[in-house]
Amino acid sequence: MLAAITGATGLTLGAGTAHAAVTCGSTLNQTTTLTTDLNCQGTALFVGAPNIVVDLGGRTISGTQVPDDQPGTSGVHVISGRAGVTVRNGTIRGFNRGVTVNPGASNALITGLKLDRNALGIGVFGDPANAPSNTRILKNTVTDTTRSAIQVAGRGHRIEGNTILRGGSGISVSGDDNVVQANTLTDTGFSGIALTRFPSFPGEGSRNQVLANTVHRPARSGFAAGIAVFRNADSVVRGNRVEGTSQSSGISIVDSARSRVSQNQLSGNGSGGGVLIRGTSTGTVVSANVAEANSTGVNLSDPTPTGTLVERNTVSASRFDGINVASPQTTLTGNTSYRNGGFGIRAVNGVTDGGGNRAFGNAAGQCTPNIAC
Repeated sequence: MLAAITGATGLTLGAGTAHAAVTCGSTLNQTTTLTTDLNCQGTALFVGAPNIVVDLGGRTISGTQVPDDQPGTSGVHVISGRAGVTVRNGTIRGFNRGVTVNPGASNALITGLKLDRNALGIGVFGDPANAPSNTRILKNTVTDTTRSAIQVAGRGHRIEGNTILRGGSGISVSGDDNVVQANTLTDTGFSGIALTRFPSFPGEGSRNQVLANTVHRPARSGFAAGIAVFRNADSVVRGNRVEGTSQSSGISIVDSARSRVSQNQLSGNGSGGGVLIRGTSTGTVVSANVAEANSTGVNLSDPTPTGTLVERNTVSASRFDGINVASPQTTLTGNTSYRNGGFGIRAVNGVTDGGGNRAFGNAAGQCTPNIAC
């Protein structure tokens, strides 16, 4: 049975209610379709039952643009533990959070929304003891946030096919076994995509994947990477395009274990370079990436990463070195580096030459003496 939202305030839609007139502050307990726009001072709609659909019917829910540092309001607020909720098909504008999914609310689907001028577009919240899981955030458009477009904690979430334009950070993920795939992000203020850890969801993330995303001009307002991996294990960053990170790196791996960075296209990225490996990172594989016109193509600027393999990358037109390796526990195999402003390959003593490296047309020299090219 469908209930249509039309015009009263603060009511609860129960399972036996058909076409009840409800509006701002209503709690929905059955599948519901909006028939008019809503303009609300506080949270617009609460979802109080599992396995229901909240269809905005192409309508707009507007808030009062509560500043990010004030108590949160949401366009749609899924109450803790309500599993299987779908929110779809409409515009949510001017809230502290566009859509909030609370702890234990597993198997949610958020799709077909336009989220505009909210502090946070979509937030999926929880802690390790009550982690949300298997949320699907698919084909939404998020514009002009002040904090983040999409922020999720938990396990098994899929964030796919979304378009993010301007605002604060793009997509931030804390947890395990999450997939961020085929999203397009343009002009985010800070990181485009970050695998990180939230204070409410501490500990090392694991087995997260960042696949086939396009990140244009991230970090316009701060020092952040296009794609950042921080304190994660067994992450995969593959097939992404990252360009124009003005103040930092295209892809950064920091204090992480066994990351695989492969088949990415990196161009026009700033001081950190196309791919930056730092800190206590161990067992990183940087493979088959194409880096063009970055400050440095592949950059191990710290001596501390261990067990890094840099193989079969193609690097050109860097402002400085094509490949720079300050960590002796690194192996270089089958890379090609040409027409860079510094060395083709600069490597400290102790770096292992795995053979097959080539360098030509570089301004400062082709390779340091310990690397044959």
